[in-house]
Amino acid sequence: MEITLNIDADQIISAASLLPPDEKLKLYEKIKSEIRGKQLETIPDDSKTDDITEDEMNEIVEHVCAEAFKNRS
Repeated sequence: MEITLNIDADQIISAASLLPPDEKLKLYEKIKSEIRGKQLETIPDDSKTDDITEDEMNEIVEHVCAEAFKNRS
């Protein structure tokens, strides 16, 4: 079964504000993961190197993101 909803970003944000904290965190993690994936996809091919594996790069990115999150004001 397919359901189509016509809602805009403001409606999604409003609905998300009503979620309990653990559900908000789940939504945040999902969105963050998708954004990180899209950002990594946009790295130009000429900047890729064989000196570092994709897993190592993901680990570095996750570490940097975690530090930025920890140090935000």
